[in-house]
Formats: sequence, structure tokens, C-alpha cells
Amino acid sequence: MPLRSSWLTKLGLVTLTIVSSFAIHSAVDAQARPWYRARCSFYGQNQPQASSIGCSVSQTSTRIVIEWDDGIVTTLELGWDGVWRSLPSQAGAQVNYYAASGEVAQVEIFSGPGQGLISINP
Repeated sequence: MPLRSSWLTKLGLVTLTIVSSFAIHSAVDAQARPWYRARCSFYGQNQPQASSIGCSVSQTSTRIVIEWDDGIVTTLELGWDGVWRSLPSQAGAQVNYYAASGEVAQVEIFSGPGQGLISINP
């Protein structure tokens, strides 16, 4: 009888561990990749005034994707050297975040076809 009880206890602990790890992984994954709607403004070179339209933003610790409502997609990736780059041009970029939420506040792309400042207002 003690053998059977020990086996059931171990099985219960293993099951609890597996379920807990899935729950924790899902929660961390959800925090790492928030998706949110926002109002995005683009201040580009040769533009006297900012263009402002709706957008969707998804982000992880190494990737940011801004999907503009007009169909344009802006993708940034954090390189191994700690520098954000716009894809596919590989132009350097700087990313600023809202302190309270961790959501992207501004992206500045330094060169290339997407050169300019993107302001994101959730």
C-alpha cells in the first residue's frame, strides 16, 4: 500500500508541475508579445505635416511590428549588438517606450526609405 500511495503522489506532483509550467509559459508569452491598437503619426523627411492614422502594434523584446491601417507594415528587429534596425533596409533605429506600460511610444528610423519619426499613441 505505501508503494501505491507514493506512486500516486509522484504522478500528482508531475502533473501539477507540467500544468503550472504551461500556465507560467503562457502568461510570460502573453506579456512578451502584447498586441494593441493605437494612433500612429509619421513625421518624415520632406513632409511639412505629420500623417496620422490608426495602426496595430505587436512587440517582443527583439521585434516590433507596426501595421498601419493603410496597409504599410513597419518592422524593427533588435540586433545582437543591441541596435534596433528597420527591416528590410537594416537602417539604424531608436525605440522609446512608455514607462508605465512598456508599450512602444516612439520609433526613429535614421536612414533609408522609412526615415523619420513614428509617434504611437495607444
